[in-house]
Amino acid sequence: TKLMLIELFVSLVTARPLRVPPVVILPIFHQHAAPLSTRHESFCTRQCNWIRLRGGRRELHDGLPSVTVERSGEFGTTGYAMHFKRDGTIISPWHDVPLKAGDGLYTMLTEIPKMTREKMEVATKVEANPIMQDIKKGKARCYHGPIFWNYGCLPQTWENPLVMGGAEVGSAKGDNDPLDVVEIGAEVLPMGSLTAIKPLGVLSMIDDG
Repeated sequence: TKLMLIELFVSLVTARPLRVPPVVILPIFHQHAAPLSTRHESFCTRQCNWIRLRGGRRELHDGLPSVTVERSGEFGTTGYAMHFKRDGTIISPWHDVPLKAGDGLYTMLTEIPKMTREKMEVATKVEANPIMQDIKKGKARCYHGPIFWNYGCLPQTWENPLVMGGAEVGSAKGDNDPLDVVEIGAEVLPMGSLTAIKPLGVLSMIDDG
């Protein structure tokens, strides 16, 4: 079955021009970091008066206790999961994080950081939708090499598998996942981070695999 994927190309909101032109892909490879142990990290989300400038980049902040991520299992295995919490309560990064960030900006949830190869994604069929590694033929899925952009999704979006696209996409239907995002800034965004982004364009793509 052919599924239509919408790839949203975005630019990280910065106070300076991009150091790497969007059309340039640099063939830089490096070894991935060692496996991550179970730990907590804090990221910020939006409620009101949330935009603040930090190091030339806008991040989401609500002035309230921040969203935390809790990692469990060994990174690179099917048992790894990153859960999201607010005030000690587990939340869904897909359903409980706002889509719009104000001023024409949108919230991006980073699933796969730039220059990594592990195929991480929001687990849409798992309770609370943690970030987990995609599984193919019973094994944790990886790309053949690192990707050259930050990859993620837009919270509170969904590609409806019951809606058929036009002739330009061969009448393909939605892929039953959140809207995909490709962030082409020069910085590496941490997995699980929430970032205010500016849309540059949209492409309709077909997943035929």
